Amino acid sequence: MRPGGQDGPAGRDLWPVAAVDDGQAGTLIARDVTRHTDVVTAGDTPSVADASGADPADGPADPSGVPLVPMDDTCGIVLAGGRASRFGGDKLSAREGSRSLLALAVEALSAVCEEVVVAVAAGYRPPPLPPAARLVTDPEPYRGPVMGLLSGAMATDRRLLVVAGGDMPALVPDVLRQLLAAVATTHQAAVLGLGPECAVQPLPLALRRSTVLERFWDPGSSGGRSLLWLLRSLDCFVIPEDAWRIADPLGMTLRDVDRPEDLSGA
Repeated sequence: MRPGGQDGPAGRDLWPVAAVDDGQAGTLIARDVTRHTDVVTAGDTPSVADASGADPADGPADPSGVPLVPMDDTCGIVLAGGRASRFGGDKLSAREGSRSLLALAVEALSAVCEEVVVAVAAGYRPPPLPPAARLVTDPEPYRGPVMGLLSGAMATDRRLLVVAGGDMPALVPDVLRQLLAAVATTHQAAVLGLGPECAVQPLPLALRRSTVLERFWDPGSSGGRSLLWLLRSLDCFVIPEDAWRIADPLGMTLRDVDRPEDLSGA
């Protein structure tokens, strides 16, 4: 899948939507009338104080202007428990250059997190991973990304989580830092917006670990749930595209691989 409006979620700003109110305060649900898929746009989205997507008062900033969040306060969660049916094989072991898709995602999260957890389905044997990563098994296989998120959250005691798919090989660390900065002091969750209506892209995202555990005290309640379903119930900060694109001009953070032809160089 290519970034910047070519196909899939990264192109949702090009799909016609009709706004509906689902009754959740501060959240506007936009229903994609072309593909019958819910996306979420900001209702009372907090204003963006600067181009970093977070308030500089939140703490010291690195040279890019993004407030710094201590790495030892954060855990990266890589969702790697899907079937990859559209790819037709072990997608996460597919390589771009010398490394697998899964290893590339882990490396990007390792740049902003001291700990990285990879949530996989039972029985899956992943490709070789960087030393920073450790595996956890979803309690029920193929029950959706929220099950993987819960598995990762239960496996760490870090306060902040940043979550990405194992098929996202081009994550930009400074964009991940923007997401973490937004949840470090104020918001329950943070995501990237795309297009003039700031259509939410569900991955990557940042959350507070306590928020995940409060929502899912019963692991079975997460089965089959989507990330968008979760985000609708949270105080979710949406970083506008013109803010996060400063760190990622090509929009590569949103790139994921669904099919073999999506691989770089395919």
